[in-house]
Amino acid sequence: MAGRTSEGTRTTLVLTRRYLADVVHNPALLVSCLVPLGLTVMLWFLGQGSIEAPEERQLFSTAMFSYAVLFEVIMVTTMIVVYAMAEEREKHTLRTFLLAGVRQSQIVLAHGLAASFIVAGVAALSALAVGAAALNAVLVAPVALVGALPLTIVSLAVGLVTRNQMNAMTLDTPFIIVGVLPLFTMVNEGMAALTPLLPTGGLYILTQLALQGMLFTPTAVLPAVSILVWTALSVVALALVIKRAPQEA
Repeated sequence: MAGRTSEGTRTTLVLTRRYLADVVHNPALLVSCLVPLGLTVMLWFLGQGSIEAPEERQLFSTAMFSYAVLFEVIMVTTMIVVYAMAEEREKHTLRTFLLAGVRQSQIVLAHGLAASFIVAGVAALSALAVGAAALNAVLVAPVALVGALPLTIVSLAVGLVTRNQMNAMTLDTPFIIVGVLPLFTMVNEGMAALTPLLPTGGLYILTQLALQGMLFTPTAVLPAVSILVWTALSVVALALVIKRAPQEA
C-alpha cells in the first residue's frame, strides 16, 4: 500500500513538472501568466512619478498589486487549467495518460498544483515589484495560493467536462466575471461590505493585508472564513463532476 501511494505521488509530481514546463516553453501561456506582473510594474512606475504624497503612493501600489493578483488568478484558471485540460483531451493526450495507467485524479491534482505554484510565484513577484518588504512578499505567496483555491478547484471541474478549446472559450467566461467582481464592489461604498463574501473577495482583501503586514489582524477573519467556505463548496462541486466526467475510450 505504501509503495503504491509513493508511486502515485511520484506520478503526480512528474505531471506537475510537465505542466509547469509546458508554461515555460509555450510563449502564449507564459505571456498570459506574466501580463498581470508586467502591467503592475508599468503602472507602479507611472504612479511613482505622478503621485507625490507617500500615503497616496502606498494606496496606489496596493491597489495595483491586488488587481494584478486577481487577473493572475483569472489567467491561470482559464489558460493554465481550463484551456490546457481541453487541449489535453482534444489532442488525445489524456487518453494516452489513462492508457498508460495514470489515474484521472492524479492528472487533475497535477493541474491544480501547477496552477497554484504559478499563482503563488507571480503574486510574490508582484509584491516585490510594488516595493513590498521581502517578508510581506513571502507571506503574500501562500495567501494568494489559498485565496485562489475556490476558482482553481472549480476550474479543474470545468476542465474535466470541456471537450475542446472552442468549448473552453465559452465555459471560462464565468471565471472572468467572478474574478473581477471585487473591483466593482470596492468602487461603491454601499457594496464594499459584500466584497469579503465573494468567491475572490477573500483573496482580494487578504493579499492586500499581507502586502501591508496586517495579515494577522481581526480584519482578516471574515475574508479568511469566506475563502474556507468557498473552497469547501468548490471541492464538493469537483467531487460531483469527477463522478460524472466523460471517460476516455
